[in-house]
Amino acid sequence: MSGDPVKVASNVYRKVFENESVRLLEANHDAGVKTPMHHHPKHLIYFLEGGRERFTFPDGKVKEGTTKAGDVIWEEEFSHTSENIGKTKVHALIIELK
Repeated sequence: MSGDPVKVASNVYRKVFENESVRLLEANHDAGVKTPMHHHPKHLIYFLEGGRERFTFPDGKVKEGTTKAGDVIWEEEFSHTSENIGKTKVHALIIELK
């Protein structure tokens, strides 16, 4: 398992809330910034400001995607690096399940 995003990418991720059931992170991913490999358990993402990002997984596979404000995405557990390949900041709230 890769590192905790708050620890390995504190320039992007900030813990807002945590209890025994969930952890809420705020992500402020500036244009051009790439994060180190990190891990998320099952989680829900709500985008306050969308953009274009590239995700690279431990097996080398790459996925790119575009989001907009108001988009909601459910994700299963995974590890990845992320890179903001757009021209604007991506701002999101991430609700991780424990």
